[in-house]
Amino acid sequence: MSSQVSLPADLITLINSFNFGVIILDQQRTIVCWNAWMAKHSEFQSEYIEDMAFDELFPELRNQRLHQAIIANLESGLPAKISNILNKSPFPLYAQNKTKTRIQQELSITRLNLESCKEHPCCMININDVSAARLRENALENQVKERKKAEQYLLKRTHQLQSALYVSKAGIFCFNINKNQLFLDDKAAQIIHITEITENALEAFTETLHPEDKIRVIGFLQNAIYQNASYSLDFEYRIISPDDEIQWIAMKGVIDLNSLDGSKFINGVIVDISQHKAHQDLLREKQAAEIANRAKSAFLANMSHELRTPLHGILSFSKLGKNRAETAAPKKLASYFERINQSGQRLYTLLNDLLDLSKIEAGKMEFKFAKHDLQALIKQVINEQHARLDELGIKIKLQFDEAPSIAEMDSVRITQVLLNLLSNAMKYTEPFENITLRIKHHDEMLECLVTDQGMGIPDNEVEKIFEKFQQSSLTADGSGGSGLGLTICKEIIEHHHGYIGAFNNKIKGATFFFQIPYLQPEQIDED
Repeated sequence: MSSQVSLPADLITLINSFNFGVIILDQQRTIVCWNAWMAKHSEFQSEYIEDMAFDELFPELRNQRLHQAIIANLESGLPAKISNILNKSPFPLYAQNKTKTRIQQELSITRLNLESCKEHPCCMININDVSAARLRENALENQVKERKKAEQYLLKRTHQLQSALYVSKAGIFCFNINKNQLFLDDKAAQIIHITEITENALEAFTETLHPEDKIRVIGFLQNAIYQNASYSLDFEYRIISPDDEIQWIAMKGVIDLNSLDGSKFINGVIVDISQHKAHQDLLREKQAAEIANRAKSAFLANMSHELRTPLHGILSFSKLGKNRAETAAPKKLASYFERINQSGQRLYTLLNDLLDLSKIEAGKMEFKFAKHDLQALIKQVINEQHARLDELGIKIKLQFDEAPSIAEMDSVRITQVLLNLLSNAMKYTEPFENITLRIKHHDEMLECLVTDQGMGIPDNEVEKIFEKFQQSSLTADGSGGSGLGLTICKEIIEHHHGYIGAFNNKIKGATFFFQIPYLQPEQIDED
């Protein structure tokens, strides 16, 4: 059907230059104009579809919103705007890309009055490509959904965190490292006994700190400025409560960076861990008691054996001597008496060690301090052990400085220490090996070192060898002792305000040493 409307050529040229689609229909809804943009994005070219009935070309649009708007416009000139939201892209228009995606459309319907046909007004449909806008809208819509979802999740997590903080009895703090400002919430202030919360609670916080922890805690907070963001802090300290009781507090936080001004913050929690600390102390005491009890049981079992052995020797050889007194040769009887004497000496030594240990533990051991020459005491001990050293084929090397080795000491007790250390060295040194005794002079201390060429000390026992009721694992093979000697030595040296220790030599054997001051503190006070 040929249209009664004819558009001027200049108008057609103008319409074809538009960057959006234009369709013009006459009163019979015949297509008068199908501009170049429509031809480009559809399968229909202008020369083929102009003068075709709109309803025949798009029968699927009948009774749709667009069809109703066209009729209303032609009849009464009523304009209309049809968005893409409810009317999904009515025309088969496609983007000029590889995917040929259907164009999202927004339509405007207006009346077109031409001078050439005033009696036959037309309907002009403008089709705008809103695909990019719709993509942006969809993206924005998705962002809004994601944000709402994140807000809901954040609210949920915040509620969970608040519940967790309430149950854990933790308070929140924020420390501005750059400005040296501390913020505490109500719970944190309550934990550390701050009654008035101010904008900067650092001064009140500092006043609660234990004097021994104050410098360490403030320095710990301030030095955090040298750490990177996300660095975790976790430290414990003590505070003094208003009742003058000591409480243990844990501060746990992480360093955050302010994106606006670059300042650093520590955000974290404050927790009262006093009960946890008390429980740990009780647990440590319990474990220490159990270890001491096991060690004491083992020690008593060993003591029982050590006491029975010489007693058995005394009883056995005395019985032999009695039964053979009239028949045995004098030399044989003399050997019995020698064995009885050796067993008696051993028993006497053990009983003395037990008595010394009990006196030390009871604080009843007396010390008589006077100035003595350590070199002379060492030589005295070597002379006492001369016969035994010759019997074992062990040589003694002395390395003394020319300077006097005089210090204030209890000569009897230091001799006891020297004898014990030398006896241990002899016990573990092979025949024809050397034992070296050295004296070193320090500014305020006099040091004695006893070095053997034996089997050394097991690495895991070096720190424990002087503890009460502790014995070297070497005792099991018969080369060890009762385990009392070194404990007594440690107590004696500590009563001299000194220090005793041991270490393994680089090549072979071990070195035991002790240091004592030249003058005892009491003497210094008197002077």
